[in-house]
Amino acid sequence: MNKQFFWKLSLIIVAGSMALYWLIDFLSNHTELRMSHIATEHQQQILAYANKTEQLYIQGDMIALSTYMKKIQQQEDTWASVVQSSLMPLADTSLSKRYIDEFTLGRDVSWKIHLYFADNPVMGVVFSDKTGHFLMQLPARMRPGSYWGITSLVLKIALPLVLLSLLTALLYRHMMQPLRQLEQASRKLSQGDFSARVRRHLGSRQDEFTRVAETFDAMAQRIGKMVSSQRAFIADFSHELRTPITRIEMALACAQSELNSQEMLARIAIEVKGMRKLSEDSLTLAWLDNEEPKVNDENFDLVDLLDSIIDDGNFEFPDKVITRELPDSLLFCGNSRLLGQAFENIIRNALRYAKHEVLLALTTHQDELVLSITDDGVGVEEQHLADIFKAFYRIPTVQVQAVNPGFGLGLALAQRQIIACHGQVYAKNLASTCLKRTGLKITVLLPITDDKGNRQM
Repeated sequence: MNKQFFWKLSLIIVAGSMALYWLIDFLSNHTELRMSHIATEHQQQILAYANKTEQLYIQGDMIALSTYMKKIQQQEDTWASVVQSSLMPLADTSLSKRYIDEFTLGRDVSWKIHLYFADNPVMGVVFSDKTGHFLMQLPARMRPGSYWGITSLVLKIALPLVLLSLLTALLYRHMMQPLRQLEQASRKLSQGDFSARVRRHLGSRQDEFTRVAETFDAMAQRIGKMVSSQRAFIADFSHELRTPITRIEMALACAQSELNSQEMLARIAIEVKGMRKLSEDSLTLAWLDNEEPKVNDENFDLVDLLDSIIDDGNFEFPDKVITRELPDSLLFCGNSRLLGQAFENIIRNALRYAKHEVLLALTTHQDELVLSITDDGVGVEEQHLADIFKAFYRIPTVQVQAVNPGFGLGLALAQRQIIACHGQVYAKNLASTCLKRTGLKITVLLPITDDKGNRQM
């Protein structure tokens, strides 16, 4: 399963954490370095003290030098001193000239100060004779980094908090945008707006949220289709019931008036039988439309099934001829009950509208069985061909005169039953050379089976 959002979120968290750590470390080190140096004016002040001290030292005026050093100590509230150093190698050893030149007893004023140490460092300036040194503990007022404590807290706590809050807000917005769309669409759906969709509002993003949105859209579409189908079914079913109910009421009125009572009772029985057939077919159609039936397949002889349906048709329509172009036997794997009902409805429909003959032909083409049922009636107007498979649909033309017309459910049921068996069905007119329709041909396509009765995919 594609976990695009998971990997995106992981990448953002991992990369963001690493970048945040690097940024805080860089800013902390950079800021600490910049704040660790003594201010330029303070450096100049210490060097000025050293220069004045060196002058007095060279002059040899120890009283003036002592007075000056006390003045510095009082003024800066720290200790200061002038010392001499002499590097004397022992045991026949030597020192490098560079070490002797750079030797100092205190820290150079240009060096950075360790902000974490509690005591102030000792600053040292070497006199020109390389033996004298001016030493002074760095005065408190000159110590750099007075704001380092609060700056460190800002860099290590406040800055990560702000950046993480911003990242959290962005992630929250990214996550909530599809959830808000889903919430709004769910609210619309609960209020009866079955056109509510989510996926089109999510743009080009492809992640787990879009799959949820696509699932919701499919659900909303299916629910809308089911509700629309149920509303249409209820309206059509109610309409179809009015006529037989009216006829039953008239027959009852006649029977109560003792007018042809036996004939009226027989008429009522016929109407009740028709209403039962209408109810059963309507419920079956609603089940096939609103559910995805699990079809239990079995091996059976398709020719035997067609022969039994043809025999029933010959009995019901003795004035019509059914011509067969069928093989002697054909093993098929499918649901015999659904296919039997579908074939019976199509054949009965053809017999109703045929003038004299109905032709049944069963052939194979590549991996499909092709069953065609052709009548020699007047056919169907081209604009109505796609509508004949709709429930309760009747062709609005006076040219069509059927024997025992039904309720318009036969072909609709047949189509749903064949689709449930993984097949297809379509209709077309047969045209003669004079461009007049010579009948309607309904073709059924079913996946072929091998010699063991297994469906070939």
